[in-house]
Amino acid sequence: MPADRASTGGTRQRLDRPPRHAGPWRPVETLPSPAVARLAAALAEGAGRAAALEDFWCAARRAGTPLVEPDPRGDPGRRAVTFLWRGGRDTTDVLLAVNRLYDRADPASARMRHLPGTDLWHLCYRLRADHLGSYRIAPLSHGEPLPTTAPTGEAMGLRGWLDRRGTRDPLNPRTLTTRWGGAPSSLFALPHAPRTPGPPVRPHTPAGAVRRHRLTLAGAAREVWSYLPPGHPGPGAAAGLVLLFDGDMWFPHLRLGELLDGLLAEGRIPPLAVLAPSAVDTATRFRELGEPQRYLPQLTEGLLPFAARTLGVPAGPERTLVAGQSLGGLAALYAALTLPGRFGHVLAQSSSLWWAPPDEPGQEPPGPSGRAGAPGAAGRGGTPGADEAEGASWMSAQWAAVPPRGTRLRLQVGRYEGPMVAQARRLRDVLRQGGYEAELTVYTGGHDYAWWSAGLARGLADLTARWAAR
Repeated sequence: MPADRASTGGTRQRLDRPPRHAGPWRPVETLPSPAVARLAAALAEGAGRAAALEDFWCAARRAGTPLVEPDPRGDPGRRAVTFLWRGGRDTTDVLLAVNRLYDRADPASARMRHLPGTDLWHLCYRLRADHLGSYRIAPLSHGEPLPTTAPTGEAMGLRGWLDRRGTRDPLNPRTLTTRWGGAPSSLFALPHAPRTPGPPVRPHTPAGAVRRHRLTLAGAAREVWSYLPPGHPGPGAAAGLVLLFDGDMWFPHLRLGELLDGLLAEGRIPPLAVLAPSAVDTATRFRELGEPQRYLPQLTEGLLPFAARTLGVPAGPERTLVAGQSLGGLAALYAALTLPGRFGHVLAQSSSLWWAPPDEPGQEPPGPSGRAGAPGAAGRGGTPGADEAEGASWMSAQWAAVPPRGTRLRLQVGRYEGPMVAQARRLRDVLRQGGYEAELTVYTGGHDYAWWSAGLARGLADLTARWAAR
């Protein structure tokens, strides 16, 4: 897959793993846990230590973890969030991997603290009250050393180790499933986090029709999921078509059909048809979504006629939306850029804007002040890991070079996604300067399906609000 490993020019290679994002990691504030401090004070009194510790664990099980308490500094927009792990006699270290809150080049940044004389391991973050994220916990035993980091230019060393060794939090009933054999993560949503719609709350609400098809697209046999809304089983009844990448995650694991049923029952979306191809596996996903200039024409030329035949949805751009996350967000932007006669609406979440084709620099022409990534575009705001120079991208330059076509775009990014925040802001500004209807939403989270689900619901509702049922 062509890739710019550093977002700025240089030799490009085919990429067989995710890139390491450029830019420094900026630590998220930690603080002493109020809950653990109270326990430590009770234990210091000496009498009833065992009972005090067991009472603490019983209360944690009842409340569920992480423990969420008011900000010790009195900020109503922040919370003290304490993650817990109950270790055993042989536990010698515990790593906490909250999506994008730890330094993937430094295992020590993920270490939990041990309360001496107890089985309690803990780490408390001071987080915004609208944080929505996922995490895994990885205990080490018998003096096992911390994992080593990856070679420079790769991001899979510590992250890959945590993916293999990490497990869900047993005191948290909310989980986020993964595909391709990965262990589930735990999910947490602070009080002001966006709500992710679920199944309709009204009993006996009819469900949409979810079907799985087997197709050969872009030279690879794969499953493709389709959805037709309840009460609209026949061809031609849906208001429009959504093409969503990574269907093997959205339908069997994230239960997208139920989310769509809920949005429709609430009146937030019109009856939509959805077509979602599988990514097949990691290598195929990187190759296809990471080489959109090569594979997207093959995918779309197979999928859109299939949608017209099977779902009865016309393939015109005014009623066709393309959506994706990460490399899928990149592919969605590229699809609308190069196939304007096919796609008139784009929902791009956490797009891989570091990408550029082989032998092309990852920078765009100078901005309003005469240099790339100038103030007035990506440089605004205090997002972790973002600065002005990182706002420029090859994708922004391409959109700046084409005349407006009436495409409507919704960009979304996680607050803790480092340079991707500046790149998304820059792209938003370039699109607006070019006359496009473009909006950017920054979610408080990482590179994470935890908020992508909520963002997908919001983006679909926004972009399809003008679509009326046929």
